Amino acid sequence: MCNCKPRSLTTATSPLSSAARWKQVTEQWQWKQRSDSVSSYDTPEGSIDLLQVGVPTLQAFTSRAFRRLRWREDKRCWESGPGLSSHTQPVVSHHMDFIQDGYTTGARSKVKVALGAAADHKVVSAVLKSKQQPIQVVPCMCGYANPDREHLMWDCPSVWQQHTDHVRWQRPAHWPLAEKKLAVLQAPSGRRGKPDTIKRSDVELVAKSLHDLAKRQKGPILMASDGAVLGKEVFDRLVSWAVVTDTVAVSGILHSIETSSYYAELFGAIVALSAIALSRVASKILIDNRAVQHGLLILLGRERVQGFTAPRYFASLWYKVFCLDLKGIASTAWVPSHGKREDWVASDPADTARWRALNDKADVAAGERAKRAYKPAGLTPPTVTLRGQQALIRLSTGTTALKQLHFG
Repeated sequence: MCNCKPRSLTTATSPLSSAARWKQVTEQWQWKQRSDSVSSYDTPEGSIDLLQVGVPTLQAFTSRAFRRLRWREDKRCWESGPGLSSHTQPVVSHHMDFIQDGYTTGARSKVKVALGAAADHKVVSAVLKSKQQPIQVVPCMCGYANPDREHLMWDCPSVWQQHTDHVRWQRPAHWPLAEKKLAVLQAPSGRRGKPDTIKRSDVELVAKSLHDLAKRQKGPILMASDGAVLGKEVFDRLVSWAVVTDTVAVSGILHSIETSSYYAELFGAIVALSAIALSRVASKILIDNRAVQHGLLILLGRERVQGFTAPRYFASLWYKVFCLDLKGIASTAWVPSHGKREDWVASDPADTARWRALNDKADVAAGERAKRAYKPAGLTPPTVTLRGQQALIRLSTGTTALKQLHFG
């Protein structure tokens, strides 16, 4: 099984129905369209809304879907069951590591091994027969007569007593058939996504704070929104958002499979804007993500940003902003994150320290909420990666030994 990627897939800037093969592709990938949205699908990895994700997440989903399709179509996997369950995924990273030097050193045999296409006893026998040579019965070093690749790679006790790449193997009692045939192991598929919604209670809490602050001070109320991301891989990450004022800090966890910092910060900003729309209190939101802040400037109609066009992705989220009644009461400003840009000053230099402090408060609130909820999914545990590496080494060693036994 290779780590192939499907042809690039772009999110829809026109109706999804314009893609002639889209229905056929989603059926092959076992994606089922949800009844509540034309752009939402239930997939083996969870729910995905094509109008609420960015390119990296879309690529991760399509890549996994493509691997599942290849797994189902590979005859060598059929005996191991109908396919991958919704809770597992094939791990092929060790294949890529194994053949890393294959393309640079010309070691084509490594590539064949990683793809499960290396010669086995059937191939060797066919070669000998085509050359009109007798198929000799050559015993293995352990005494087994006429060993095939499976014996040499997995069953020969002599192999398990040797050192290869400074790794001593402990022979398991049973190897799954797919792992024997492909050296592809299965690991947890990770966190499953589900749609996110803005809670009315969160918006009301922020709106109440804005009301209370408006009674004590003049001018727009200052607030800040932020997001936090923990984890490295798309299916392992967890994201959170936070909105803070001088008197309150509200935060939440996002459950969508979209786990970018952009998504977290945009969601936090929408909660803040929803509170402004509900309270009808003029307010200014401080945001440290320049792309999100620029998008809000455009939609709020405050000013044009040179070189920045309307957002192409996360269309459903931006549409929420478009639908809010914010005319004349909402504004936004950018502030450097984490104390960066020491030379930066606020629009009123006297407010610089306050702006930075409020942004730091939002950053801490989002980060602490994420830390309390984050649990690593363990997508590629070290033991899984090590087992995969060992399987490929045995695969290569066994194939080489088989050739030597038959051809000398």
